[in-house]
Amino acid sequence: MNEVKIDLKHPVKDVTGEIIQSLTVRSPKVRDMIAAEKAFETEGERGVYLMSLLCGVSPKVIEEMEMIDYRQLQKVSQGFLS
Repeated sequence: MNEVKIDLKHPVKDVTGEIIQSLTVRSPKVRDMIAAEKAFETEGERGVYLMSLLCGVSPKVIEEMEMIDYRQLQKVSQGFLS
């Protein structure tokens, strides 16, 4: 399994109050996509859920991220597909 560590430009707090300064993103599997599609109707919600699965964090962590960090996660996850 491929993984990439991303240092966040804007750290976020998780649900326990811990500051998250970096995330490790694993390569997506088909089951991740299926789970996201079954769970949510909108593309935005699916994206947040998928990123939370790939990073092993609560969707709340992803929702609190600055867009520049979220875009970095998206770029890394797309890189696994090429």
